[in-house]
Amino acid sequence: MSIKSILVHIADDEDHLARFKAAKGLAACFDAHLTALYVTSPVHFKAAMVGRGASVGYEREKVAFAERKMKEIENEFREYLDSNDIDLEWVVNDGEHLERLTYHACFNDLAIVSQTEETTLEEIIAHSLPDQLALHSPCPTLVLPHGWDKGGLPERVVIGWKPSPAANRALRGAMPFLKQAKGVRVVTVSERGKADAHDKSVMMHLERHGIQAELVHETGIDRKAGHILLDQAASYQAEMVVMGGFSHSRLHDLVVGSATSHVLHYAEVPLLMAH
Repeated sequence: MSIKSILVHIADDEDHLARFKAAKGLAACFDAHLTALYVTSPVHFKAAMVGRGASVGYEREKVAFAERKMKEIENEFREYLDSNDIDLEWVVNDGEHLERLTYHACFNDLAIVSQTEETTLEEIIAHSLPDQLALHSPCPTLVLPHGWDKGGLPERVVIGWKPSPAANRALRGAMPFLKQAKGVRVVTVSERGKADAHDKSVMMHLERHGIQAELVHETGIDRKAGHILLDQAASYQAEMVVMGGFSHSRLHDLVVGSATSHVLHYAEVPLLMAH
């Protein structure tokens, strides 16, 4: 797989410029077309606005706010829009962020979003936030930690591996990064903590693609796999984590926890995920 078209999420959040700089750098590395999708609806509305959703005044206020923010952000991007160093397209959509991102991801090889902070119980359970694209997107999704604006390719990559369709799709989506990385570590987690035929097969698969990787086995249960994977990424000084995404209800993740939700919210390096 090659990366020739990249989608980056643009909105009125504090990370929009950092996210764009990172996407622009990757587009230059892969000689890829970059679509900057600006979704006019605010990612979060202020608490004072809650409860007025049915009023006409609220709707007018929301539209006016969105238009002001769109003009401000477009002015920020003007220097980039006029640049000729990458093939860049600016697209404006109204609507729900996750739905619009999922639609445009159909026509791209990689989608880029940021981690989203959930500040209330209601948000944790109910909101469709941009980083949830990783669990819905038809293409691999790169979730950037807050403030991450580095656009270069990662030198060290950690892969969270298990024999599942999601993990396999994430691995395939990461191939353009893995082939140029200086170091790759494959991490498996099981209660046995021993290698099996599936682990050996993935190492052979990587080797056939010219990727020399090391294999690390950890003992643990699935629910703790996210903690183990991030610990491995830190010890390896990885600049990217690759894993499959497994979706549960937001309430399930809150009460029980899952490896996917833990890594999504606590990764300190970019996370490449497919579901």
